[in-house]
Amino acid sequence: ADEPGKNDNTKEEGNARALVFGSLGPLVESYRPDLIMNRRDGVKCYRYAIEGLYPHIDVFLAETMSCLEEVCQVVDALSEFYQEENDIMKCEESLATRHPLLVSFTLGADGKIRNGDAVVEVIPKLVEYSNQKGIECKFVDDNSSS
Repeated sequence: ADEPGKNDNTKEEGNARALVFGSLGPLVESYRPDLIMNRRDGVKCYRYAIEGLYPHIDVFLAETMSCLEEVCQVVDALSEFYQEENDIMKCEESLATRHPLLVSFTLGADGKIRNGDAVVEVIPKLVEYSNQKGIECKFVDDNSSS
């Protein structure tokens, strides 16, 4: 069985080690926060992707997120996944490795995320929420302004 973070894609050169990212993008048309799935369905879909990616990656990447609710669905799915994995692994007296979550929001020309919220106001809310759920959340500067 594949060990998390140890897969055919991981490369080591000298002291540097390449990380494999698992992409968790929008479930519906990106840039449209008004079209995201409801919480229950979104979490279910992200769980499916997380379960498939987990053994083969080092870091999860929630990319092109259009609003706080969208990325909170990813956080909830990760939290549920790790809770279930840990419940299963208690029999083996070990815990599932928790991959960090990197988050990238898509920003408009005004510097706000797609639902109109200021990214500087959303990030502290997301940090607090992810901490409550036991998820290590990091942020990536966005690459779009279209």
